[in-house]
Amino acid sequence: MKNILFISALCFVFSCSTISKEKLIENYEETYMNTKIDLSFKVKEMNFIGKIIAKDSIDYYIRECKLKFTDMPNTPEDILKVTTKELKGGEHVLDSIKAELINLKSKGKEYQYLQDVADRFEPSIKLMRRIHDCLTNYISTPEMIIGNKWKCTYSIVNPMLNNAKQEITNIYLFNGNNSKLISRLTD
Repeated sequence: MKNILFISALCFVFSCSTISKEKLIENYEETYMNTKIDLSFKVKEMNFIGKIIAKDSIDYYIRECKLKFTDMPNTPEDILKVTTKELKGGEHVLDSIKAELINLKSKGKEYQYLQDVADRFEPSIKLMRRIHDCLTNYISTPEMIIGNKWKCTYSIVNPMLNNAKQEITNIYLFNGNNSKLISRLTD
């Protein structure tokens, strides 16, 4: 009897510990500028559209690499080698520029040229870091599910339209295990 109660309690705890996709969408749609708005949200239909695997992300970052950086190789492994080498040098240069800017500012001097170089250089370093991190994480597990797309049709009572009842359909991107809503996607 104790075992049955323990197992029942355990099942209850686990079933309550995960927030449903519907509740995540409701929280997302009923929050505006960090303020919760009651829209009388009701899900009508929820359909799985497809999964996003690590290879999709790798392919995306390879395309981004080719667009943003010249002379990039074609394979993820070779791009990883190049980004590893470039990041070591690039991050060192950016850190040196930032340190020099801090040093000059502490002496009451400003060099706009150095600030401009840092401002132009930093986005490229950040993009290269994202590409490098993605390739590092995903090359060995190209079939790992990193996201899921769901189509949701729901109704709300819109307070901005004199409480008119609306039916809306959107596509949402969730993380790989559907425990976090990442964003609403545009068609």
